[in-house]
This record gives sequence, structure tokens and C-alpha cells, in this order.
Amino acid sequence: MRQLMALKARAQDDQGFSLLELIVALGVFSLFIAMAISTFSTIGNAVVTARSRANSATGVLDVFQTMDRQVRYADSINFAGLGASGDAYIEFHVSASATTTGIATCTQWRYVPANGTVGVPGTIGFRRWNEGATPPSGWQIKETDVDGAASRIYPFSLTPATAGISKLQQIVLSITAGNTLPGNTTLASVGFVARNSSLSSQSNIDSNGDGNSDNPVCYPAGVRP
Repeated sequence: MRQLMALKARAQDDQGFSLLELIVALGVFSLFIAMAISTFSTIGNAVVTARSRANSATGVLDVFQTMDRQVRYADSINFAGLGASGDAYIEFHVSASATTTGIATCTQWRYVPANGTVGVPGTIGFRRWNEGATPPSGWQIKETDVDGAASRIYPFSLTPATAGISKLQQIVLSITAGNTLPGNTTLASVGFVARNSSLSSQSNIDSNGDGNSDNPVCYPAGVRP
């Protein structure tokens, strides 16, 4: 009899989990899986954001370094403005004495907005030509994720030489670049001084206040299409 009762008790122990126990176990397991997925998703988004910001910061730095190397030798900078297409432009002149070739050069920067729409990345680049020559049609694009719509103050503006304030002209470049998702962009605004400019620089005056230099440099017909 004792052996029979022992076998019966062992059989009861082998009956497994009840439905309630299974439901509770599945609930706990589901909660654990949800927490794990949420953690992995957060880590993945953080990695993507960090990578995007790093890429945009690198692009912005390249733009600024290129413009800094170019503008520092300029002797005259035009007031920034829009072309017929709605693109934003600014030009500056470097005298022959400041170039390695002994030939005066013109440099033009352009910002091309994507359909003039805020939030849709545009491009920024430059082209250079010898003074008196026809500007080349090709552009060296330096950044392809520049946000904003072109205007006289975005992304280029000229701070003219002014007595008692600064006797040198200065280009101010302000851009927001990178993936347009929140937190993924890089915003920077930097001024670049033209060390060879002065109060008497050819393009420094806008006497009628129309936003254009009275005597622009590097400004052949069609230079701002």
C-alpha cells in the first residue's frame, strides 16, 4: 500500500504547470522581451544620431576650413545676394600679389536650396576663376545636407569695413547641416576676415541700401544665374 501511495504522489508531482502558472510565466517573459527590445532600440537610435551628428559636423568643418583659407587673402568682398534662380551667392577677389600664381582670382560661393523649402537639405559649394576669364560651369560641392531657404542673410552675409568698428571686411557664414531629424543637425555661424581688405575696398559700399555693392568685384554678366 505504501508503495502504491508513493507512486500516486510521484504521478501528481509530474502533472506539470497549471494554466494560471503558464499565463504568469508568459507575462513575465513578454515583459522581459519588451524591455530588451526597447533598450536595443534606444541604443541603436543613439548610435545613428551620434553618427549623423559626427558626419554633419565633419562636413560643416570642411566648409568652414575651405572658406577660411580662401577669404583670408581677399582684398574685396561683394555683398551677398540672390540670383535669378533663388540661389544665394557671395563673391570675393584676391589680388595677384596674394596668389601663388601671380594672377588675380575670383571665388564665388553658392547655396542651392532644395526647392526653396525649409527642412529639405540643400547644397553649398564654390567655384574659382582667374580675373577677367569666364567663370567655369563646374562647382566643387562641399556639403549636401544644408538646411534652410536661401535669403540675403542665409547662409552668407557681408560685414562691411566700417570706421571705428572694423576696418576689414568679413564674411559671416551661418549654416545648419545634417540629417533634419531633431538632434541630428549641426548649427554653426563663423565670421571670416579678409585681411587684405579695407575701408577703400572696391565692393565695400552700398550707398543706396539695396543690399548690393555699388562697385562689385568678380561680377561679369550672368555670374549669379
